[in-house]
Amino acid sequence: MIKLCKQAQVRYQQQHEQQKKDLEILHQRNIQQLQNRLSELESANKDLTERKYKGDSTIRELKTKLSGVEEPTSLFHNATFFFFLLQELQRAKQEVLSLRRENSTLDAECHEKEKHINQLQTKVAVLEQEIKDKDQLVLRTKEAFDTIQEQKVYFKIF
Repeated sequence: MIKLCKQAQVRYQQQHEQQKKDLEILHQRNIQQLQNRLSELESANKDLTERKYKGDSTIRELKTKLSGVEEPTSLFHNATFFFFLLQELQRAKQEVLSLRRENSTLDAECHEKEKHINQLQTKVAVLEQEIKDKDQLVLRTKEAFDTIQEQKVYFKIF
């Protein structure tokens, strides 16, 4: 009977340790995947921000050119140039809007990933606490078993 209890205890401890290792590996893998995705999103966000600033710079340059244009001699030349500038301005505005939408989407994705990471970290903390509690239970069971063994030996002597 005692041998069976001891074997069950050992088996439980081995299962417990294997589950703990599996959870830790899974957690590390999830964290690595999320960190990789976060790095990708941050890189894309940086690229989009740079493109936005370049677009804003182009808009400022075109506005400066438009305001600083000397009076051309030909009315046709003036209208053509003005039309060209309006097209460039419109294109730049559309690009800025597109980049802002994409940036917002990336920010939302990044936020969701961070939220998921926090949830996983909380889950890991709960699981680690459960493991500690089970370790304590195993220790108390072992101590009780040892006490029973000592009492059994003591009573056999008498």
